[in-house]
Amino acid sequence: MELSKNKQIAYALLLLIGCHIVAASITSLWGLLFIGAVQLVYVIPLCIVYYIKKLKIMMHTTIIAAAIVFLLNAACFGLVLVSF
Repeated sequence: MELSKNKQIAYALLLLIGCHIVAASITSLWGLLFIGAVQLVYVIPLCIVYYIKKLKIMMHTTIIAAAIVFLLNAACFGLVLVSF
């Protein structure tokens, strides 16, 4: 069964959001402050699985979403660091 591109994108985003929620619930405050780096623990294996199963759209969606989260985390951390 082949999924449409839109469904692959939606599934990849929902799975990544679920992984973020799980990571936020099991990590300490430091894990939340550095969620951009902590997400590498589950983003890299997800991308490997997507690559093996030839789900390139889901892999690209996961990489782009992880990059956005990392950049937002870095920007917000920089704002907090400068404000003190």
